[in-house]
Amino acid sequence: MASLAPATILYVDDEEGSRLAFSHLFRKEGYEVREAATGGEALRLVAEKPDLVVLDVNLPDINGFEVCRRIKAHPATRSIPVLHMSGVFTSTEDKSHGLEGGADGYLAKPVEPREVMATVRALLRVHRAEEAARTAALQWQATFDAISDALCLIDPAGKVLRCNQAMANLLGKPARGLIGQSYAPLCKERLEGPDLLLLERVRETGGGASAELPHAGRWFRIEVDPVLDEQGTFLGSVHLFIDLTERKQLEEQLRQAQKMEAIGRLAGGVAHDFNNLLTGITGNVALLLAQTPPSDPRHELLLPVDKAAWRAAELTRQLLGFSRRTLLWLKPTNLNHALDEVVGLLARTLDPQITLTVSSPTDLWTVQADPGQINQVLLNLCLNARDAMPEGGRLMLETANMNVELGKTSVHADARPGEFVRLRVADTGHGIPEELRSSVFEPFFTTKPAGQGTGLGLAMVFGMVKQHHGWIECHSEVDRGTRFDIYLPRFIATDEPEGQPAETTTAPHGSETILVADDESMLRQLGKRVLEQHGYEVLLAEDGEHAIEMYRRHAEQIDLVILDLSMPGMSGRDTLRHLVQVNPAVRVLMASGYSAEQVQDLSQANVVGFVRKPYAVQELAHTVRNALNHGNTAPAAADERDTA
Repeated sequence: MASLAPATILYVDDEEGSRLAFSHLFRKEGYEVREAATGGEALRLVAEKPDLVVLDVNLPDINGFEVCRRIKAHPATRSIPVLHMSGVFTSTEDKSHGLEGGADGYLAKPVEPREVMATVRALLRVHRAEEAARTAALQWQATFDAISDALCLIDPAGKVLRCNQAMANLLGKPARGLIGQSYAPLCKERLEGPDLLLLERVRETGGGASAELPHAGRWFRIEVDPVLDEQGTFLGSVHLFIDLTERKQLEEQLRQAQKMEAIGRLAGGVAHDFNNLLTGITGNVALLLAQTPPSDPRHELLLPVDKAAWRAAELTRQLLGFSRRTLLWLKPTNLNHALDEVVGLLARTLDPQITLTVSSPTDLWTVQADPGQINQVLLNLCLNARDAMPEGGRLMLETANMNVELGKTSVHADARPGEFVRLRVADTGHGIPEELRSSVFEPFFTTKPAGQGTGLGLAMVFGMVKQHHGWIECHSEVDRGTRFDIYLPRFIATDEPEGQPAETTTAPHGSETILVADDESMLRQLGKRVLEQHGYEVLLAEDGEHAIEMYRRHAEQIDLVILDLSMPGMSGRDTLRHLVQVNPAVRVLMASGYSAEQVQDLSQANVVGFVRKPYAVQELAHTVRNALNHGNTAPAAADERDTA
């Protein structure tokens, strides 16, 4: 352990002989010595902060009493001990005057060297102990103030003994001004909640207590613990206010995410069943239109039915977007390109009162995305922003590379650390009230007047972003605007080529034999009529087991199987596995009212294509022809069909 540095003594005396004698004595004992002959010189040298001042009272310019007073009056030197030594001022009254003036000791000359050194050592011990205590107190206070949670100590009378800076901020008063004040009035003035009741409970039970309360837009958990002596006597209490705001926000986001997940599953199931029904409507209406000349009055009656059915199909497509079951064509994508395309569209549709600004770095990272869906997400957010600014304002679009760190860059429940591209859409519109903010992504929730919105736009945006393995954050203030931040993971390119949709042929007719397996009788019959009109031989199966049986009997005859993905009992996926066991070269065209993850993971060579319900008659014929011609076709591009 390192030894302490020798103490420094400032010896002040106008008599040169005394200075020489005592300086020699102090140095002999191992101390560093500085000398001064006047009070003014002593005040100059004391600024160097010696460990002890030995001060003669009778000085030529300023008497020692005044020098001591000035030393003790200055914050930088007040802790330095002062020892008066005098051969003139030796009365009891003089000694009392010196000690009351701030001196820490008083010796009358002549004095024995042993007494002088004993007094010096005693004063230095006390000084070093006080300095250690002062340093510890400063370190303790610094640590106390560094605690981010509000903390205070209350005495048995209910007065504040100590508090850290966080507590002072919480109570809205300077920390020093709180010391000694009654805690109860402060709580009643500034805090809303049970803190005083907790204090009474702690007093009565001698045990700790806690509760949660809101304050100034934030949430806190109060923990009150008693301070007891060895006999269990109540000496006071410790009050800790832990800020729970971020945790509460994350819990609320998690509850919201769970609710959205449940709604998404429900929406996906409804959309699937609804698409089956719509397939029957659109398909049969298409067949009737083909058989009804435009001059027939019934033709005009069928057209609005067909249009309404496809509009309903668009609504179910949006529901599938929300439930994250829309089929995506993922490829390495630069979001700046999506920004450019949407800006081109907006330039022709935005009110001249709305100023559009775009910020996009040239070194933007690549993401794995479906450009069409990203464009739709971006356009939806921009149109919502436009509607929020009927009297004009600013629409700001921005892309940026982001290194996400939890708790710093983002506190969203779905956030995770890593490299992401952030797509931002911000406006200066009327904003979203706080009580509505948690519902903006729910299906059919809208703040627009009746007839001006379905409430599915943001729900679809939410689902699309989640399906791209990202997340979306909404920040809004009433009358100050709204900002949506979308985070998509950075994509590191590989050498694997991305699959592209195969082009459809223009020759939809054929003569092959096709097995159609679907649990909906209406859809089986529709498929049979459509395919037979295009020259194919058609066999029907009402479920998976029947499809396997039919295929075993007619395997050499059947060229293609159209297999519904979601059938009761044996699913389309299970049916496919059994068909492959019968014939490893079987070719299957999957069909479903929803798809995406359920279809895209069927990567085996036997799945030669996909058709999404509801489908147009010509679309089914093209998809079947492509599957038969190429043996590996992509999902039908239903999104490109005009459903207006």
